[in-house]
Amino acid sequence: MLAQCLQDLVNSHRIPYKLAVDLFDTALAEGAAPPFPAADLDAALAAFHGARLRRHARTDTRMSDSLAPARMHAQEPPTIGHLLRDRFVLDTVLGRGGMGTVYRAVDRRRLEAGAPQPYVALKLLNGPLANRPEALAALGAETRSAQELAHPNIVTVHDCDRDGPHPFIVMEWLRGSSLKTVLHGDADFVGSQRAYRAVVDLCAGLAYAHYHGVAHADLKPGNLFLCENGRLKILDFGISSKVLSDQREPFDRSNFAPNKESPGENRSAQIRPGSMKAATEDGGDVVVVLTPAFTSPERICGRGPSLRDDIYALGCLVHLMLNGRHPFNRMSAVEARERRLVPPALPSLGASARRVVDLALSFDENLRPADAGAFLDAFSSGARRDVLQRTEQRLTDHR
Repeated sequence: MLAQCLQDLVNSHRIPYKLAVDLFDTALAEGAAPPFPAADLDAALAAFHGARLRRHARTDTRMSDSLAPARMHAQEPPTIGHLLRDRFVLDTVLGRGGMGTVYRAVDRRRLEAGAPQPYVALKLLNGPLANRPEALAALGAETRSAQELAHPNIVTVHDCDRDGPHPFIVMEWLRGSSLKTVLHGDADFVGSQRAYRAVVDLCAGLAYAHYHGVAHADLKPGNLFLCENGRLKILDFGISSKVLSDQREPFDRSNFAPNKESPGENRSAQIRPGSMKAATEDGGDVVVVLTPAFTSPERICGRGPSLRDDIYALGCLVHLMLNGRHPFNRMSAVEARERRLVPPALPSLGASARRVVDLALSFDENLRPADAGAFLDAFSSGARRDVLQRTEQRLTDHR
């Protein structure tokens, strides 16, 4: 295939991207119609374009403007190929959200240092938000919250910076897919060993955040990422809040959870607004858009975020990963409470572990585990009891 041959030549650096495009255009002009769909051609040309950007990112910034990555102008919206802070070359759009757009970018310093992986993820605020002081405060608070949480199950945030009117966060670039994508596209995931590992990873990362007094406040499948190596990472502490307390539990770093002797029952619910709820000097707030299906009833009714609010979302996520369904068919907690719904059984779990998940989904916040560490400890202990009971039952049946 012509396109594949040209792509192989570009990838092996035997011909430049521009020459490959010229050769392809010439073939088309001479009537040599490609024997493959136009979509394949678009993908091939996109790959050529990405290769060109990566090669240019390695070159000196003094090269001619016709070849170098384009620098941002003051009011120009960022696009693929733009250079931020004379360092980051925007390479690919990874995702878009209400607050901003996330790009994969080539970090030229990493290239200069000979790093085997030159990519980072850049989250840029959307145009209207970029000039709002409260949104900038939100971005800074998100950076600070995430930088305090160095944990293998929480995405690493490197820095917060701006290029003219364009503020952005620099994060680690992850290979894989969001949990939302996996749940919709991978029929073998739900209830598998990968799903159980993801549940434990989520609990571990959240327990570490809760130990440091940070509530995520927006847990949902779109904010969880499954890496290619199977590890789950929590993303976007963008509306996180700090729960202040004079007391801290002993911390068992072997499983990233508070010790069971001090499950965190006395932790106060005094909330210091974090990023998306960051108060501005004039008293303004950034508007928070909640996801009702994963939000506790007390928060829907106007309460601020808390650790137990995260626990309600955690219970919903456990059902999605182990059973493939939301426990209340994606109804809000308030509607589910009014209808007196109860979560369905999780057949893959024993009675003890199921009881812990059911408590996490209680509409009465006082019945939920105090934090993710307490949940993880109770869930793990319950699972061990269930295994022991099943083993004893099998032995009895064989006698």
